[in-house]
Amino acid sequence: MPFPLLGDVMIPRALFEALKREGYDAELAVDIAPSLVMDDEALLEFATQQGRVLFTCNYADPRHNFIDIDARWRQEGRSHAGILLCPKPRLDHRLWEVRDRLRELLERYSPDDMRNLLMWLP
Repeated sequence: MPFPLLGDVMIPRALFEALKREGYDAELAVDIAPSLVMDDEALLEFATQQGRVLFTCNYADPRHNFIDIDARWRQEGRSHAGILLCPKPRLDHRLWEVRDRLRELLERYSPDDMRNLLMWLP
């Protein structure tokens, strides 16, 4: 069973609309949790409550990024549904390749496989 996705504010709408048309459970945070899109910690908490893997490009900001949040949550013994990282230039220039790689992951990994996993999109 494919894992459900939550895309943060950096994820192009066209990508998730394409996944949804193919039957995948892919939602954008701006659509289902607009008040949380600028609060990374709250967004990861929401994704976890929803059982959704968070898909983001936010890994390089020195003050707020999901790599640091993941490390802190691990130290605190907290769990999340998974974090999937993708370089922003790849989304900007190779969007349909990203879609194809996402589909492969969605078919290969279950929600249980993704739990507490911090992973780069291959």
